[in-house]
Amino acid sequence: MTKPDEDKPKLDPLVDTLKPETMDIGPLLLMNLKAGAISFVASIKKFLNLIKEIFIAADKKIEIKKEIESEEQAYQKAAEEIENNTYRKGIWAKAFAEAEGVEHRQKALYIKYRAKQLMEEDK
Repeated sequence: MTKPDEDKPKLDPLVDTLKPETMDIGPLLLMNLKAGAISFVASIKKFLNLIKEIFIAADKKIEIKKEIESEEQAYQKAAEEIENNTYRKGIWAKAFAEAEGVEHRQKALYIKYRAKQLMEEDK
C-alpha cells in the first residue's frame, strides 16, 4: 500500500521549502527576492528621474522662449549660465576644445555658441 504523499508529483525543491509546515524559505531565496526588488526599485527610480529631467527641460524651453526676445538677451542669458555654473556641458566642452584650454577664450566661445543656440531655439 502506498502512502498518499508518494502518489503526488514531486515539486521543485525550492517550492517544497515554502510548505507551511517548514516555512524555511532559505537564505538563497531571500537574497534573490531582495536582489530582484532592489533592481525593480532602481529601474523605477531611473524612470522617474528621466521623467523629471524631461519636465525640467520642457519648463526651461518654455521659460527661454518667453525670456529671449533679442540678441542682447541671448548673450545675457549665456553669460548668466557661466556665472551660475548652469552651462550646457556639450557646448562648454566644444568651447574648451576650440579655446585649447584657455579659460577666458572658452568663456567667450561658450557665450557666442550658446547665444546663437538660444536665438535659434526662439524661432
